[in-house]
Amino acid sequence: MTKAEIKKEILKKRAALSAEERAEKSRLIADRLFELEEFREASNVFLFASYGSEVDTWPIIRRLLSEGKAVALPRCTSESTMVFHYIDSLEDLKPGYKAIPEPGADLPAALSEPDIMIVPGVAFDAEMNRVGYGKGFYDRFFKAIPLYVPKLALAFELQLVEAIPYETLDETMDKIITEERIYERSGDDFTI
Repeated sequence: MTKAEIKKEILKKRAALSAEERAEKSRLIADRLFELEEFREASNVFLFASYGSEVDTWPIIRRLLSEGKAVALPRCTSESTMVFHYIDSLEDLKPGYKAIPEPGADLPAALSEPDIMIVPGVAFDAEMNRVGYGKGFYDRFFKAIPLYVPKLALAFELQLVEAIPYETLDETMDKIITEERIYERSGDDFTI
C-alpha cells in the first residue's frame, strides 16, 4: 500500500471510534506514558495538542503543567515549517494551522533541546516508521535538532500496520505507545 492509501484507511478507522472508546483508550495510553522512566525524568517536554480523532493529549498537557514541567507545543509558521513555543496554561492556545490549537507567536520560543518528543501520526509499523499528515513538519523538525532526542509516538492499536514505505527523509520513532502495550525500537515485532 502507498502512504496515501494507508493514511486514508487508518484515518477512516480512527474516525470510527466512539468518543467513549477514544477517551478510554487515550487514558490507557497516557497511563503507559506516565510510567516510562524517560518521560517521568524529562523536564522539557515537546508534544502536540491533539485534534480531531487523535489520541487525547489534553490530560497529559494539564498534568505536565501542574507538575511544573516546561511544556512546548508546535506552531506552524508556513506550509512547511513549525516552531515550538512554551505555554503556561491551555489559555495560551488558539486555533492555528487547519484550526489546530497552537501557542501564540508572542509566547517564548522553545530554543533549547527537548528532553523528549511526543509525536502524533496517522500510522506506524514494526520498523518504527511513521505516516504523518503529509506535510513533513515533524521529519524536518527532527533533522534540525542537532542532538539525539527520544521520539515517542502516541497511537491507538488500530493505527499499527504491517509495513509503511520508507523514504530517506522519514524519521523513525523510538517507542510507540498504544492502549495495549509499548513497542520499542529494540526489535519488538508486531503483525497486523
